[in-house]
Amino acid sequence: MDGVHGLNLAWDDRLVLCAYHPGLCVAGINDEERLREEGFVALQLPPLLADKTVHLYLMVHDRDGRQWSNSRYLGEF
Repeated sequence: MDGVHGLNLAWDDRLVLCAYHPGLCVAGINDEERLREEGFVALQLPPLLADKTVHLYLMVHDRDGRQWSNSRYLGEF
């Protein structure tokens, strides 16, 4: 990521992957908790989105869920 100097990045930050279909106004997020230190996150799309193109966003929050990052757009899938 650009400009990460001075940010509070912790190994136990939680990763949230969101798949969103704007036309249907339907989104899904990962069910299993993933930590920053693990380096990956995956999700099972809701059945309504199984054969649709979705927009992917990644967000991170601290262990308590109080501080959230801005979302990072990952593109269409």
